[in-house]
Amino acid sequence: MHRSTYNSIFLAFAVFLFSYRLVRADYDVTVRGKLLCGDFEAATVRVRLWQGSEGELNSKMVVDEGYTDRRGEFVLSGKTEKRSFEPLLAIHHDCNDGLKPGQRKLKFRIPGRYVTSGEENKNEYEFGVFNLETVMKYNEERVEAVDRRRRNSNISPRSGGSTRTTRTLLEKYEDPDERNEPWMKWFVLTALISVALAFRLQGVAVRGRLLCDGKPWRNAKVKIFDLDRNPGDADDLLDEGYSGSDGQFALDGTTREFTDIEPVLYVYHDCDDDIRPCQKRVTVQVPKKFIHHGTAEDWMDVGDLNLEKTFPGQDRSCNH
Repeated sequence: MHRSTYNSIFLAFAVFLFSYRLVRADYDVTVRGKLLCGDFEAATVRVRLWQGSEGELNSKMVVDEGYTDRRGEFVLSGKTEKRSFEPLLAIHHDCNDGLKPGQRKLKFRIPGRYVTSGEENKNEYEFGVFNLETVMKYNEERVEAVDRRRRNSNISPRSGGSTRTTRTLLEKYEDPDERNEPWMKWFVLTALISVALAFRLQGVAVRGRLLCDGKPWRNAKVKIFDLDRNPGDADDLLDEGYSGSDGQFALDGTTREFTDIEPVLYVYHDCDDDIRPCQKRVTVQVPKKFIHHGTAEDWMDVGDLNLEKTFPGQDRSCNH
């Protein structure tokens, strides 16, 4: 065989090995972070790194798993041969959960640009410090079935031959004015009690720090609202502001409501959003344990929120 033939075979084989290397390349991602439960480090919390969508997940889709250490810190590193690696971080915990069966489960989408191929391009994703007391919108999962039954009292009809021997409350009063008197007393008493309980001063205080690509994210608009469920009743704005140069924010506001308020925190931002219209909106529900009545004694600290990840229930807002 001629030398040129050998060179052609060698070149073809080299191209084949290179192509095979690209096809069989390993794609990996590393995630590290810290979990809190209130003011305490959340130790021995189960964390799992998945590949795939947020639908039904099975054990074959787990690329790494473990538990937080005594400081609440964790590091997960997953590897796969699939180019379409969509990492999903799941956190299983019992923080602020009482004696309920099962565990609370949170899921967060990790940005795809942190999936790399090769050691030279490795880039760890910093999840940040996250307070597990936080309730994320549309993101509570647990293995629990609650069956609530209502008891209905059924009164059997009287037989046709029976006669009624007792008089109704109205029949006890011969004079019409006397008939109105007991009902008026009950009405006045109910009205007084309603006025005494109505329009209670209630509020919440929320603080935290916002990050983007591991750096403080400034000028992100933050608001706390009381969600009103009554038709035609607008949500009440409790307080609003912006994150500072260090990414930190602190909001504290009150309103007056007859029933317990339903406080939520909204974060509006453009982190990792290119030039898309409007802004991303992250919704965080504030637990009722943080409701105060004029003076905040216990602040809800959401921790360090890395806005790169996709939060559950995240949407977009143009008018805020």
